[in-house]
Amino acid sequence: MSDNRQNTNTNTSREAKETNSSMLSKILNTNKNEIPSDKYIFEDRMNDNNKKAMNVMKNQGMEAAVEHMFKHPKTGKPMTYSEMRYFYG
Repeated sequence: MSDNRQNTNTNTSREAKETNSSMLSKILNTNKNEIPSDKYIFEDRMNDNNKKAMNVMKNQGMEAAVEHMFKHPKTGKPMTYSEMRYFYG
C-alpha cells in the first residue's frame, strides 16, 4: 500500500514539475533571452513597476530588464539588491 502511495506522490510531484517547467518555458524563452510576443499570463495582476520591467524585458531583453530593475523607479539612481527586491519582489 505504501508503495502505491509513494508512487502516486512521485507522479504528482513529477507532473507539477513538468507543468511548472512548461509554464516557465512559455513565459520566458531563455535561449533567445526574450519573452514570447503574446501577453504574459499574469501581466494584468502586476503592479506598475513590474509591468514596466516586463515591457523592458519583452522589448529589450533580460539584460536590459535587470539593468532597469536596479535603477530606482522614480529617481533613476542605482539601487542595492535588497532595494530592488522591495520594488520588484
